Amino acid sequence: MIATIEPPGGQLSGPELIARAAALVPILRERANSCEDLRRVPDETVRDFLEAGLYRIVQPRCFGGYEQGLPVMVRCMMEVARGCPSSAWVLCLTAAHTWWAALYPAEAQAEVFGDDGDLRFPLIFAPTGQALPVDGGYRLDGTWNYASGCDNSNWLGVNALIPPAADGRPPAPVMCLIRADDYRVNDNWHVMGLRGTGSKQAVAEGVFVPERRALVLQTLDEAPPPGAAIHDNPFYRGPAGPIFFAEIASIAVGIAKGAVEAFDARARVKTTPFKPGVLLFESEAARGRLARATAMVDAAEAMLLRQAETYMEMLATRVPAGQTLNLEERARMQLQLQHVVEESGKAVELLFVAGGTSAMNDGEPLQRYFRDISALRTHYLMDGDRVRDNWGRLNFGLEPSTRTPGV
Repeated sequence: MIATIEPPGGQLSGPELIARAAALVPILRERANSCEDLRRVPDETVRDFLEAGLYRIVQPRCFGGYEQGLPVMVRCMMEVARGCPSSAWVLCLTAAHTWWAALYPAEAQAEVFGDDGDLRFPLIFAPTGQALPVDGGYRLDGTWNYASGCDNSNWLGVNALIPPAADGRPPAPVMCLIRADDYRVNDNWHVMGLRGTGSKQAVAEGVFVPERRALVLQTLDEAPPPGAAIHDNPFYRGPAGPIFFAEIASIAVGIAKGAVEAFDARARVKTTPFKPGVLLFESEAARGRLARATAMVDAAEAMLLRQAETYMEMLATRVPAGQTLNLEERARMQLQLQHVVEESGKAVELLFVAGGTSAMNDGEPLQRYFRDISALRTHYLMDGDRVRDNWGRLNFGLEPSTRTPGV
C-alpha cells in the first residue's frame, strides 16, 4: 500500500499552475544574465520553482504531485521559457522526469520520491556507461554528458548498457536511477547557447544500483511498466517518446514567443542611424517581419498543443483496452514536434536579423533567444533529416533507421 503525500500548499489545478508559471516571467527575465554568468540556474530561481510547485506538474498524486497531463506541462514550460530559456530547459527536463520515475516498481518510487515528494533529476538517454550485472542489481560505471540541472538535483537517471550475454544476445540499455551522492560532476559546460543550464558531465565509478532502480528498456516494448501496478492513470502507461519530444518543443515555442515580445518592445524604441529619428516599427519591412514571425509562432504553438492533447486522448482510449501507440504514430508525433521546433527557430532567426546589428550585443534579449534556440535545435531528437527519414521508412513498411527500445 502506497502512502499518500500531500504537496506543499495542497492540490493545484492546471490553470493555477499555468498562472504561477506566467507570473514568474518578469523575474526570470531580470535574472537571465546572471543565470548565464553562473552557467547554472540561480538558487533563488530553484526556490521559486519549488514554491510554485512547478517540479510536481506531472508527478503522481500519491507521491505529492498534481498529476496533470501533457497539455498543462507544455503550457507551463512555454511560459517559463518566455522568461529564461536556460531555466525552462532545466525545469522541464527535471519536472517531466517525475513521469519517468512513475514507471519503476513501487519500492523504487517510494525511495526516490521520499517522505516529501521532492524529486528533481536529469535523465540522460545516451548509453555511455556500463551496467554490469551483480548480485541484487548492477555495478554502474561511465561518464554522461549533458546532465542538465545537475547542480540543482537530488537524483540522476542515466542510460547504460548491460554487456552482451554469453548466449550472444546484444547489449541491452538499462535506465538507472542513482542518488546525487553517487556521482561526481565534471564541469565541462562552456557553450554558445543555453549556457545557464549547467549541463555538465556526470561521472559514476563502481556505483551499486539495486534492481528496483534499474529499468531494462526492452521490457517496455513487451509489457506495461512495473509502475502500472500502482497508478491507474493511463498517462503513466504510455510511451516516453512523445513526452520527450513535447518537452523540447515547448521550450522552443516559449523561446520564440519571448523573441516576438522582445522584438516588439525593441521596435518601439530603437531608431535607425540611416534615417535619424525613425523608429524601427515605422519600417514596413520590420512590421512585416514581426507579423510573419508571429504567425509562425502561433501555428507552432497550436501544433504543439494539439499533439499534446492527441497523446492524452489516445492513452485514455487505448490503455484501458490494453493497447498503446504504435511506432508509426510515435514517429509521426516526433515528425510534427520537430517541425514545431524548426518553425520556432526560423521565427527567432527572422526577428534577430530584423532587430538590427546592435541586437548582437551581450545582454540583448534577442541575442540570447537566438543563441538558445540554436543550441536547442542541435538536440539529437530534433535532427530533422533523421526524423523525417525515420517516419518515411515506417510509412512505407520499412524498419526504422534508428530507435531506442521502449521509446
